[in-house]
Amino acid sequence: MQSKRLFLLVLVAVLVALGGFIVVNRNKQIVQEEPADIPEAHVDFGFDLLRLLGMQRQDRNLLFSPAGLAWSLSMTMNGAEGQTRDEIARTLHLENYSIDAINAAAKRSIAHLGSLDQQIQVSIANSIWLKQGYPLKDSFKTTMEQSYFMEGDTLDISSPQALQRINGWVNEKTQGKIPSVIDRLDDEMGMILLNALYFQGKWKEPFRPDDTEERRFSLTDASSLMHPFMKRSDMMQYLETKTFQSVRLPYGDNKEMQMVVLLPKTSDVHTFLGSITYSDWMRWMWLYEEENGTLLLPRFRMEWSSEQSDLKSALNQLGMSQAFLDSANFPGLSEEPTKIGFVGQKVSMEVNEEGTKAAAASPIGFGIATGVGINSEPPEPFSMEVNKPFFFAIITTETQEPLFMGIVMNPAQD
Repeated sequence: MQSKRLFLLVLVAVLVALGGFIVVNRNKQIVQEEPADIPEAHVDFGFDLLRLLGMQRQDRNLLFSPAGLAWSLSMTMNGAEGQTRDEIARTLHLENYSIDAINAAAKRSIAHLGSLDQQIQVSIANSIWLKQGYPLKDSFKTTMEQSYFMEGDTLDISSPQALQRINGWVNEKTQGKIPSVIDRLDDEMGMILLNALYFQGKWKEPFRPDDTEERRFSLTDASSLMHPFMKRSDMMQYLETKTFQSVRLPYGDNKEMQMVVLLPKTSDVHTFLGSITYSDWMRWMWLYEEENGTLLLPRFRMEWSSEQSDLKSALNQLGMSQAFLDSANFPGLSEEPTKIGFVGQKVSMEVNEEGTKAAAASPIGFGIATGVGINSEPPEPFSMEVNKPFFFAIITTETQEPLFMGIVMNPAQD
């Protein structure tokens, strides 16, 4: 019996869906899809992963790119059929979309994110690396070139230079933030898809370095540590409910991207995140108001790799399983039997007084909720000291889609 060929996909992506699409849903009815629907699906997928990955290592910082992983899996859908494709689509909450709609959204997103104001840099680059002799279908290659602006080349996978070249490409595209994403290449790997994202954003209103001061940050084991906290007293987009405080800090003159910082009041951060839904998130994003107050936010730098968690297991729990089995169905990819052999992601981020630098790489081998009310009279001025574990996300202002999500358990932990 012929063994399944493995393929590896390494991907970091940021996406904003623009424009409407006509698609066919599962009932074969033609429906008009709203522009925001695909980013909202990524929100849902992001919180699904956040809960599962967060519970795996509750004592560690967590950082990943929901959009990057979502679009890497969307790329694989172009070669999938039957149950394999259906499981990927349901995991991504995209089961009511045609693949043409998903690809069109990716194309528009890449173009849009490359045209933000000068204080926000988003670089997205895609490539296909083929093992010599691997029969990649022309139709798949054409779609990748047209919708994802793919570059490509053929490599001798068994050569040490192949690994150096692939990692060198990622290092260049992430401007040195991710020097390598792959430690070794299996001879059974027929294809490697790479998508690299680099994000650098300067705060619309920078923190003053002279205001940064050492303050105490409480850890979950009842201990604490002293750590540099950035300080800002000004008008900010602020939201306070019975269960959390939150600010939105814009990047760039046009405020096209923002960081959301969310600090639970009573429950621990994992319990809190386990109780909120995509609907909560989308409602909250419209409820921030300009308020005068003081924010104390720890500086932090963190790196996260899926080696610290089991991303493949999390995807299995979300219903995506066949793509990793010998029964995987990827006839649109190659004439050879093919399955995904590996799924992963590497992310690096630094948040300081000037702004944020972040990069991510994802390897893949192959409204308020019930009981959460807004305070009718927020304190004037508000005071928000982020001195215990918290959640953050970097989002697009237009669609509220999270490009990055993270949990800071310990700001001194790399």
